[in-house]
Amino acid sequence: MSNPVYIRKFGAWAPGVETPEEWAEWKSGKREILREALTPKLPFVDMLLRRRLSMVTKMAVYVNHIVSEGLPLVKITFSSEYGEIRQQFKISQKLIELNTVTPANFSLSVFNAPVSCSTIVEGNMSGYSASYSGANSFEFGLRDCVNGMLCEGDSERVFVFSDELIPDAYSTISDYPNVPFALALRLSSEKRDGDVELDLSDFPKAKHAADQALEFFKERVLK
Repeated sequence: MSNPVYIRKFGAWAPGVETPEEWAEWKSGKREILREALTPKLPFVDMLLRRRLSMVTKMAVYVNHIVSEGLPLVKITFSSEYGEIRQQFKISQKLIELNTVTPANFSLSVFNAPVSCSTIVEGNMSGYSASYSGANSFEFGLRDCVNGMLCEGDSERVFVFSDELIPDAYSTISDYPNVPFALALRLSSEKRDGDVELDLSDFPKAKHAADQALEFFKERVLK
């Protein structure tokens, strides 16, 4: 890039892989991601709110907190391939069984639910956007975040990607079990000691956004 962007900090989570040491083991092939509907612990989130959050939102809230805690609050770009698919499935079930949808289910099923909940937790009023581009969600979301940062002259922005385990009811029409994964990158236009320059050259080829995100994370973020 003519205007380089740097990764100041990252946060990553997947079932069975959480700490930097565990991610190093995963990169070396000594640890695998569990394809299970697990969620990260969120001790920093109020219990009443925490109980309402879905898997994909808990993952997004967790990784965003890693790159936001103790640092200036900045704009966020969120992307996902499947989004709140488990919440959407619950809504479909309610429609079939009861011919109705509860406000609670609907309010946390929309595209921006994960990122909006993340900003609520952090008290971040800087603004956010949500990008859904199917299997290209990771690449297009990250490029959108970088382009927005450079065009608007922001010194830093946060990019968050999150995909949860899809319901097994979709196993006949999609690859199941898919890989649940969440990644947050705190991006900066200024280089500091230890920062990694963001490489936006040809992205790894993958069938799904989470697979592409994992390969990108392994090859261009983990050092």
